[in-house]
Amino acid sequence: MEKKRILIVDDEEAFGDIVKLNLEYTGEFEVLAEKRGSEALNAARHFRPDLIILDVLMPDMDGPAVLKELRKDKDFKNTPVIFLTALVSKNQSADGRNQPYVASKPISSDDLLEIVRRHLK
Repeated sequence: MEKKRILIVDDEEAFGDIVKLNLEYTGEFEVLAEKRGSEALNAARHFRPDLIILDVLMPDMDGPAVLKELRKDKDFKNTPVIFLTALVSKNQSADGRNQPYVASKPISSDDLLEIVRRHLK
């Protein structure tokens, strides 16, 4: 079985590394972590992720701005996106197609893994 590719973009390097390690530990995923929103666009074009996990608040380019730029590229119009943020108190499903799922920080590894698997189906 081919591993699904996941791009994580979070300016908290330790958080991104923990998420990366937890996802890779399953053996199901190949994961690339980036710290800057502006780096996410180039990384996505080269890495070709099946799913993207974005922090909402980042200093150089926030998650919504990254998503807006990604959606301009036909290759990423339908790529599932999960926003991870401390701005919400519980996980929220998006209304409508191509809208990001919003998950609250902190999040357990098991909960994140379940959300990732659900969005990759």
